Amino acid sequence: MSALVRKRMPELDTLRGVAILLVVLYHGLFWSLQDDQLTPAARQIGLLFRGGWCGVQLFFVLSGFLITGILADSKGRSSYFRTFYLRRALRILPVLLLFIAILLATHVVTWKFALLSIAFLANVAQLLGVPLQYPPLWSLAVEEHFYALWPATVRWMSLRGVAITSLALFVISPAIRAFAFAQGATDGMAYYTWFTLDGLALGGLMAIVARIGSRKAFTIGAVAILAIGFLGGATLVMTHEWSRNTIIGAAFSPTMLYFLFGGTIAASLLIGSSSRSALVNIRWLQFLGDISYGLYLIHLLCFWLYDRVVTKQGTLTAAFVLARFAIAGGAAIILATLSRRYFESRFLRMKERITPPGAPSSLLY
Repeated sequence: MSALVRKRMPELDTLRGVAILLVVLYHGLFWSLQDDQLTPAARQIGLLFRGGWCGVQLFFVLSGFLITGILADSKGRSSYFRTFYLRRALRILPVLLLFIAILLATHVVTWKFALLSIAFLANVAQLLGVPLQYPPLWSLAVEEHFYALWPATVRWMSLRGVAITSLALFVISPAIRAFAFAQGATDGMAYYTWFTLDGLALGGLMAIVARIGSRKAFTIGAVAILAIGFLGGATLVMTHEWSRNTIIGAAFSPTMLYFLFGGTIAASLLIGSSSRSALVNIRWLQFLGDISYGLYLIHLLCFWLYDRVVTKQGTLTAAFVLARFAIAGGAAIILATLSRRYFESRFLRMKERITPPGAPSSLLY
């Protein structure tokens, strides 16, 4: 049985694959289709994947875990800030700038939205009077805000202090959403950074516990948060409070998802570091996890461009919807694979050169 935190944690690549698959299914088979254009069978297919938006919440917990881990492991180094921000820039900026140029060239976004996206303000674009013209970019902005503030927190606090801060943020986040809902400020409840901190915070808390706690304590924590997620989520559903249209749902339904995903990540780490690691090392999901950044950026554009080229009059059948998903989704996977192999890899090699020795290779995501 190996340590929970290892240089290579392939089970997290599997979960990253799950997250991106959920998002692509959601956008391709539900969100990007007009409900009134669908036949009953096609509508049922979409309803199967309407919850795929939660893949973004899984990304948040993963990001909180991985980023807090690399910061905690390198906090004593003199080049702490320089190394972290240079590594993040090499991973994120080249692909993002290229992709925004593509969005401009295809007339999907305006210059105003493009500039806000480059400044990582896509999630608050509507506050600044600019429509959210390409929705996937909102979560990238949230993560960048996390990257901007969290390194200093980890640097200047003890690991226990970081754990306490993470726990406080996790507890405060539902209260912030409840207060905003009570005041009628429900716009951006799913997008604004101050409404989405609990997933990143839970991931950060788990990263510290995995380093300073025992395997037994981590196991107990995994069981506890999974149980809370299942029981809390079921309670919200049975009492019709899951929707964000109620104050309880707005406050706690995201939190229950974070509990479920945090428990899933913890369970995957426990299994992945045991003799049963094959259960969480699923190659095709790890492949999707490996190309997840490029795939996240480009998949919705592929569905939109498909709809520009292939016009369909009347209702959309199940066969048409599935063919659309296969063609546009397949094109997105191909483009993301080419990007990862021939474009992103150049910058990732540069990133590897400045990665602290012994750092988890999963942080190349």
